[in-house]
Amino acid sequence: MSSAGSSAPESRDRQCVYWGTKRAADLSAGVFLAAPAALLVGLAAAFGAVMQGRPVLLRQERVGRGGVPFRLLKLRTMTGEPSFGRAYQEEGRLSGPVSAGCPR
Repeated sequence: MSSAGSSAPESRDRQCVYWGTKRAADLSAGVFLAAPAALLVGLAAAFGAVMQGRPVLLRQERVGRGGVPFRLLKLRTMTGEPSFGRAYQEEGRLSGPVSAGCPR
């Protein structure tokens, strides 16, 4: 029997062990990090409720794989007021910052 023929099953076994170990590590990390992540999201939601009021979550529809729409929940992080430097009121219209030398 040639050495090339006997190494193919070994290589396949190594791949199975690698992917099985990787899957176990990914699941362990996910379970381990789920509690701290939930705590951070909860704190962000509480902060948003205090600073901006309710509702804290908003539902948004997006286009997914194959053009199939899906809904997701997001934390509401934007306020209705523009922040300084991002947008400002000028002569009755809302516009963004203008750089010198750039035509409108």
